[in-house]
Amino acid sequence: EKKQPNNYYAIYDNPLFTANKNPYEDQTNRLVGNIYGIVNFTHNLNFTVKTGLDNYTTSSTQVYDLLSFGNDNNDGLGQVNRNSYTFTKIYTDAILRYNKLFAKDKIDLSASLGYNNWDEKGENGFQRGRNFALPNLYNFNNTNDLYASNSVTALQTNAVFGDVALGFNSLVYLNLGGRNEWSTTFGKNGKSFFYPKADMSFVFSELTKELKVLSYGKIRAAYARAGLSPLIYTDRNYYTAPFFTDGFTNGNSFPFNGQSGFGASLVYNPGNLKPEIVTGKEIGVELKFMKNRFGIEITRYNQTTNNILLVRPTSPSIGYPNMYANSGKLENKGIEVAIDLGIVKQKDISWNVFANYSKNKSKVLALAEGVSELSIETGFNSIGSYAIVDQPYGVFYGTKWQRDAATGQMLIGANGKPLVDPITGNIGDPNPDWLMGVGSNLTVKGVSFSFLFDIRKGGDIWNGTYSRLQRIGRTEESADRDHTYIVDGIFAPGTQNAGQPNNVAISAKDYFGIVQGDGAGSAAENAIQDGGWVRLRSVNLGYRFDLSKTSKNIQYIDLYITGRNLWLKTNYKGVDPETSLTGAGSNINGFDYFNNPGTKSVIFGLKVGL
Repeated sequence: EKKQPNNYYAIYDNPLFTANKNPYEDQTNRLVGNIYGIVNFTHNLNFTVKTGLDNYTTSSTQVYDLLSFGNDNNDGLGQVNRNSYTFTKIYTDAILRYNKLFAKDKIDLSASLGYNNWDEKGENGFQRGRNFALPNLYNFNNTNDLYASNSVTALQTNAVFGDVALGFNSLVYLNLGGRNEWSTTFGKNGKSFFYPKADMSFVFSELTKELKVLSYGKIRAAYARAGLSPLIYTDRNYYTAPFFTDGFTNGNSFPFNGQSGFGASLVYNPGNLKPEIVTGKEIGVELKFMKNRFGIEITRYNQTTNNILLVRPTSPSIGYPNMYANSGKLENKGIEVAIDLGIVKQKDISWNVFANYSKNKSKVLALAEGVSELSIETGFNSIGSYAIVDQPYGVFYGTKWQRDAATGQMLIGANGKPLVDPITGNIGDPNPDWLMGVGSNLTVKGVSFSFLFDIRKGGDIWNGTYSRLQRIGRTEESADRDHTYIVDGIFAPGTQNAGQPNNVAISAKDYFGIVQGDGAGSAAENAIQDGGWVRLRSVNLGYRFDLSKTSKNIQYIDLYITGRNLWLKTNYKGVDPETSLTGAGSNINGFDYFNNPGTKSVIFGLKVGL
């Protein structure tokens, strides 16, 4: 008989119990490789074919031991999940290239014509066993409630592309290109789509060679369009096994109580979709001084996305609450600056420092006709991520406190508790103000050392984890449970002392459960925190054994050690602001609700050059 673990809060397992009795293990086997061949017809004309493979299988096992509330039914009867995902990608490129110099080498012509094929297949298998008969035996044979499911996805794209590049006297360069693509995500009757590109550069330093200070100078401008295909299997409507959840629990799905069930999806797929088109324009300048020791590159860009593929609300009369369709227009514009300084450049010693800065502003220009805001993705009642016309993409809209219009102070009820505004509003923006990287590379003979600091300014995060921990008294702030608190604010209109400073104390339970936590009567803005950081992204130390003079077969051997994410400075109260509840494939970020923490890693490596 197992002893009940000491749980502070009924629905959450004791952390030590989770660490020791609810193990999660996964293993990935991966094979990556390619094969290619080149046929040289003439000195100027060649044909290249390259085929690559990326195949991996990830297998994972999650155990919820007896007395754990983490299983689907939150009943402590035990559960084991096994999942296996296999992904295979095969791609092929066939390119015909032509290069030639004309007019006494003053005109440089490069042209290419190619074909690309992209074939992907994914297969997922899931098995679950619930209700252990015996302790410490995490096997399906030890369960009496078995469930299994599997899914298979397949995607293929085909494309033809070409480009022509002209260089005039090493002074002016012009490049024109285009790509026409077919994708199976458009369905059997889907049409192909074409997107072009053009860029031009002027190397003005060729006209100012007498200026010794300026080593290189170039101005460039570019225009490009790119097409994005719809999500897989959105060309028609399918019946699916329904799934019901409130955003906080594991929910229920079919089969349910031994009964299978299928129903229409909550999203209507009308088909006849257009590709999402991203049109980009940019202009930049690149300068190098002091014999290329100091360089600076500045780029200004503007990107507009049309026919955005989004799930948007629709009339319930069609039988679906939502529709996946081309909806709206989005703008991203910003600036990028890169600086490189070579401090030492000698035969056996080189040392440079570099920095890059980027600032991007997004703005939703339009949505579907008659629609001014869309919920992009959310699993919580109090907060969601939205696309709202004239605001940045993905802003947080949620519950907030009532405030005095003139002073901005919180409005307090007669009981000393703040009042929740009945109208939700903008409570945060997950997009950072700017990003920066600062690093250095040092090489002394065969020894190399480098590091990179990663800096992010701003970018809000909804720290639902911390808000919940405040509510249940598991944070450092909530440790003093015998103290009473007076919320900073003024009494709301309609109370006896309307407009006067609040002087009514509330208990620690109400303060941390409502004012600081996510209990009943709280506001989502409690959990909005600054997600800025300074982190040591990577450090690398290596040594190269140069064998080019002593060996015919081995050119060099590199030994190195790399550390990643070794140090972090942030005001964020969670584990790490670099987190995403909705995953890397999501359109949004900035949600933290019991997310897995990030990792620090140390990598030892060996490279051999033949």
